[in-house]
Amino acid sequence: MSMILRIPDAYKLGFKYFFSLSEDEKNDLLDAIDKIEENIPIKTIPSYLAQFLAIDEVEIKEIISAFLSLFQAKEASNISTEEFIEELIDTFNKLPDEDIIVPSTLKDSLDKLFVSNVFYVKVKGSYLSSEREKLLVDSRIITDVRPIFSDDSKCTLDGMIIVHNLKMEYRHGIDIKEAFFALDIEDLEKLKIQIDRALNKERIMKGSLQDAKFKIIPLG
Repeated sequence: MSMILRIPDAYKLGFKYFFSLSEDEKNDLLDAIDKIEENIPIKTIPSYLAQFLAIDEVEIKEIISAFLSLFQAKEASNISTEEFIEELIDTFNKLPDEDIIVPSTLKDSLDKLFVSNVFYVKVKGSYLSSEREKLLVDSRIITDVRPIFSDDSKCTLDGMIIVHNLKMEYRHGIDIKEAFFALDIEDLEKLKIQIDRALNKERIMKGSLQDAKFKIIPLG
């Protein structure tokens, strides 16, 4: 079953770094990936691996990002791993980018990468957690002071008020959007109570799941 794969520009640098490694460096990296502990969050994987490898952490970060994109593409496809690898190699060989030299051992590397259960579980968890209409990307509370002036001709300064604005960036489909909310001190206190309660719920649920021998996969 043939499918059209595309290598986004954002991940080409990561593949270029990986392809430029020696065979020993490639194998060391893939071995280290296969031994990643399940409690290591995705975003800390590059710094974790850099402790054991003679590869620059910046390069590892780009490579890991590229690898994760492969697992996400595989998860979104409906073909076997073997078919996916074949299509992927064909896609790499057809790239017009002269800076990316595809190694002859690419299939061996991909076969080794795709047997990494830790990577698969993390990507699967990330994929499931993102199957929602809106995903929070970032947030910030901006606190400011606003003056209150009199209405008469003298326009004197009668007082000041403290205002808070909650800025939220969220992903909606493929778009990043923003929303702003005006908050007062009561809103802040209510949010703090709700956040503390949610954090406490997570701690309790984690403890119960771990007692029942379930694995908790950190996705951050």
